[in-house]
Amino acid sequence: MEQPKQTFIETARRTQIIECAIDALSELGYLKTSLAQIATRANISTSVISYYFAGKDDLMREVIGEVYRNAALFMEAHIDLTAPARVLLQTYIESNLAYGRNHLKQVKALAEIVIHWRSEPGKLPAEATPDESILKPLEELLRWGQETGEFRTFNPRPMAVTIRKAIDSALEQWITYPDMNMDTYTQELITLFDLATRKGV
Repeated sequence: MEQPKQTFIETARRTQIIECAIDALSELGYLKTSLAQIATRANISTSVISYYFAGKDDLMREVIGEVYRNAALFMEAHIDLTAPARVLLQTYIESNLAYGRNHLKQVKALAEIVIHWRSEPGKLPAEATPDESILKPLEELLRWGQETGEFRTFNPRPMAVTIRKAIDSALEQWITYPDMNMDTYTQELITLFDLATRKGV
């Protein structure tokens, strides 16, 4: 009976440390976020962090994974896979931006890590790079829309990359300019890519 209890406690502690790391990153930035700062926020010693994580890099990778997992769960809950391709694309964009709007702290923490790790080859984990795992589902959606006749003829790859870049840039804008009208920005992107992909425009 003791082992499940210990596992629960360890999981809760790891979650607490990751959440405190996200708080520190969003408020202090990557360079000023240290294990000591995170430990203070969690009201624990740095040795406790070292018990669960191999170091700052290991903890940062866990932060990246946590943000992406939560974002995926959020979008899955808002996307109806039985909807037409045109509606799916609109929902894809809207749900991505809705997650960012409602979780700016997490998005800012992720951005801090990515910005500082981008110049170090091999440091960023796969989920933080625009690889097949991110772009392929979007490409498949675009191809499906072409097959059903909802979308015009175009190369799905550059369109998928452009959509992802637009979403990421929107989140960066919201972090930099928190007073920006996010609803208007979201609707503009939805309209932009609806016109860019729709057949017969």
